Amino acid sequence: ADSTIKAFTTSQVVELENIQITKQPTKTTYFIGENFDKTGMEVTANYSNGTSQVITDYNITGGTNLQLGTTSITVSYEGKTANIGITVEKNTVEKLTIKSQPTKTTYFVGESFDKTGMVVEATKIKQQKQ
Repeated sequence: ADSTIKAFTTSQVVELENIQITKQPTKTTYFIGENFDKTGMEVTANYSNGTSQVITDYNITGGTNLQLGTTSITVSYEGKTANIGITVEKNTVEKLTIKSQPTKTTYFVGESFDKTGMVVEATKIKQQKQ
C-alpha cells in the first residue's frame, strides 16, 4: 500500500514593534547637575503578535549630570526607543548663613578681606514639581 504523510508547519516570527513608557517615573523635575531617577517608571515592550511585557533591562541615555535645557531622557531596548519628558531648573539660593566667622575680623584701611576660617552655608529652594 502506498501511504503518504503530509506535515505542515508554520512558524510565525515575533518581532518587537515598539516600547512605551507605561508608568511615568515618580520624579520628572530636576535641578542642574542631578541624575535621572527611574523610580516608579515602567517600560513595556509591544510585539508583532499582539503580546506585550514589562521590561527592566532597557538602557537610559542622557540621564546623568542633567543640564538646563534638557527636556527628555531616552529609553532604548533592542533598537527601539521611547522618550520621557523632564524639566531641569536652575538651582536657586534662598539664603546664605554664616556658620563660622572668619579668623580675622579686624582690618586696617586698605587691607583685603581674609576668608580663612569662615564657613558659609547656602540653602537652595527645592520645590519639586511632579
